[in-house]
Amino acid sequence: MKSIILFVTLLTTFASYSQYLGVTQDARLLVFGDNKGNGSLTPNINIRYTQKIVSDEYLNFFASLEYEYADLNEPYNRIAFGFGLKFDRIIDKFEFNIIYTVNRTYRPFDNFSNWDFTGQVVYNLNNMYGIIAELQQTKRNDINRQPFIYSGKIGIRIKIFK
Repeated sequence: MKSIILFVTLLTTFASYSQYLGVTQDARLLVFGDNKGNGSLTPNINIRYTQKIVSDEYLNFFASLEYEYADLNEPYNRIAFGFGLKFDRIIDKFEFNIIYTVNRTYRPFDNFSNWDFTGQVVYNLNNMYGIIAELQQTKRNDINRQPFIYSGKIGIRIKIFK
């Protein structure tokens, strides 16, 4: 709960300078569920705030704050801070983002740090809204049987300030 309060506090503090707010859902858990007893339509919501730091015509450097909640059999909460590159105006209405984050994950019986690398494609519907598709590679310290976990996410992005 403390992590949720911290994230909301940071988000509202930086909201006056914000650029984008994205909300995504894990596509596999939405459609199929998993083999651990979590059925389809299982919520796994990721909220990402991004703030542009440096930009030029085709490339932007940004920072991000994230909060993720998954309503699994063992609830999953994650907070993250990261940096990314946004490649803009390569293809009309599309942008491509690469994001690296360090995370702190909170589970009922274990808390741990990890990192992830995300590739994201955004289709801009207009100047305010976009549709997100992303693939995330995560190094999870709580799962030893495989070095990385991959998840595909879909969602929306809203431009907060111009």
